[in-house]
Amino acid sequence: LDTHTFLWFIDDSPLLSAKGKTLLEAENELLLSIGSLWEIAIKLCLGKLTVAMPTEVLMTLQLTSNDIDVLSITVPHLVTVSTLPLHHRDPFEWDGAGVPFVPYTS
Repeated sequence: LDTHTFLWFIDDSPLLSAKGKTLLEAENELLLSIGSLWEIAIKLCLGKLTVAMPTEVLMTLQLTSNDIDVLSITVPHLVTVSTLPLHHRDPFEWDGAGVPFVPYTS
Protein backbone atom coordinates (compact mmCIF):
# COMPACT_ATOMS: atom_id res chain seq x y z
CA LEU A 1 0.00 0.00 0.00
CA ASP A 2 1.06 3.53 -0.66
CA THR A 3 1.17 5.74 2.45
CA HIS A 4 -1.74 7.91 1.28
CA THR A 5 -3.78 4.85 0.35
CA PHE A 6 -3.25 3.41 3.83
CA LEU A 7 -4.28 6.68 5.51
CA TRP A 8 -7.34 7.09 3.28
CA PHE A 9 -8.33 3.45 3.87
CA ILE A 10 -8.17 3.62 7.66
CA ASP A 11 -10.00 6.97 7.63
CA ASP A 12 -12.64 5.74 5.14
CA SER A 13 -11.79 8.82 3.08
CA PRO A 14 -13.72 9.73 -0.08
CA LEU A 15 -10.30 10.37 -1.65
CA LEU A 16 -9.82 6.60 -1.98
CA SER A 17 -11.26 5.51 -5.31
CA ALA A 18 -14.02 2.91 -5.51
CA LYS A 19 -11.61 0.58 -7.31
CA GLY A 20 -9.04 1.05 -4.55
CA LYS A 21 -11.63 0.31 -1.87
CA THR A 22 -12.71 -2.83 -3.68
CA LEU A 23 -9.12 -4.06 -3.94
CA LEU A 24 -8.45 -3.36 -0.27
CA GLU A 25 -11.63 -4.99 0.95
CA ALA A 26 -11.18 -8.11 -1.19
CA GLU A 27 -9.24 -11.17 -0.07
CA ASN A 28 -5.95 -9.63 -1.20
CA GLU A 29 -2.76 -9.74 0.84
CA LEU A 30 -2.14 -6.20 2.12
CA LEU A 31 1.45 -5.08 2.56
CA LEU A 32 2.75 -1.78 3.91
CA SER A 33 6.39 -0.74 3.99
CA ILE A 34 7.95 0.17 7.32
CA GLY A 35 8.97 3.28 5.37
CA SER A 36 5.30 4.29 5.20
CA LEU A 37 4.96 4.02 8.96
CA TRP A 38 8.15 6.06 9.30
CA GLU A 39 6.74 8.66 6.90
CA ILE A 40 3.53 8.86 8.96
CA ALA A 41 5.57 9.35 12.15
CA ILE A 42 7.54 12.17 10.50
CA LYS A 43 4.34 13.86 9.26
CA LEU A 44 2.87 13.64 12.78
CA CYS A 45 6.03 15.14 14.27
CA LEU A 46 6.00 18.01 11.76
CA GLY A 47 2.31 18.70 12.35
CA LYS A 48 1.42 17.83 8.74
CA LEU A 49 -0.87 15.04 9.94
CA THR A 50 -3.10 14.69 12.97
CA VAL A 51 -4.77 11.57 14.32
CA ALA A 52 -7.38 11.01 17.01
CA MET A 53 -5.36 8.50 19.05
CA PRO A 54 -1.75 7.90 20.10
CA THR A 55 0.46 6.92 17.16
CA GLU A 56 1.38 3.51 18.60
CA VAL A 57 -2.28 2.63 19.14
CA LEU A 58 -3.24 3.83 15.66
CA MET A 59 -0.53 1.87 13.90
CA THR A 60 -0.90 -1.33 15.92
CA LEU A 61 -4.70 -1.29 15.83
CA GLN A 62 -4.98 -0.57 12.11
CA LEU A 63 -2.33 -3.06 11.04
CA THR A 64 -3.88 -5.80 13.15
CA SER A 65 -7.55 -5.13 12.47
CA ASN A 66 -7.00 -4.79 8.72
CA ASP A 67 -4.62 -7.77 8.51
CA ILE A 68 -1.82 -5.68 6.98
CA ASP A 69 1.70 -7.11 6.98
CA VAL A 70 4.67 -4.76 7.33
CA LEU A 71 7.51 -5.04 4.83
CA SER A 72 10.94 -4.29 6.21
CA ILE A 73 13.61 -2.28 4.43
CA THR A 74 16.76 -4.33 3.98
CA VAL A 75 20.30 -3.55 2.89
CA PRO A 76 19.66 -5.04 -0.59
CA HIS A 77 16.67 -2.68 -0.94
CA LEU A 78 18.89 0.29 -0.10
CA VAL A 79 21.57 -0.84 -2.54
CA THR A 80 18.95 -1.09 -5.28
CA VAL A 81 17.52 2.33 -4.44
CA SER A 82 21.00 3.87 -4.66
CA THR A 83 21.23 2.78 -8.32
CA LEU A 84 17.81 4.02 -9.47
CA PRO A 85 17.27 7.28 -11.35
CA LEU A 86 15.91 10.08 -9.17
CA HIS A 87 12.37 10.62 -10.49
CA HIS A 88 11.32 12.71 -7.49
CA ARG A 89 12.63 13.59 -4.07
CA ASP A 90 10.35 11.43 -1.90
CA PRO A 91 12.59 8.71 -0.42
CA PHE A 92 9.60 6.59 0.62
CA GLU A 93 8.11 6.19 -2.87
CA TRP A 94 9.61 2.97 -4.16
CA ASP A 95 8.54 -0.53 -5.09
CA GLY A 96 11.51 -2.33 -3.55
CA ALA A 97 9.74 -5.62 -2.94
CA GLY A 98 8.55 -5.93 -6.53
CA VAL A 99 5.00 -6.18 -5.22
CA PRO A 100 2.25 -4.25 -6.99
CA PHE A 101 0.54 -1.62 -4.87
CA VAL A 102 -2.74 0.25 -4.98
CA PRO A 103 -1.90 3.74 -6.26
CA TYR A 104 -3.41 6.74 -4.56
CA THR A 105 -4.78 8.16 -7.80
CA SER A 106 -8.30 7.32 -8.95
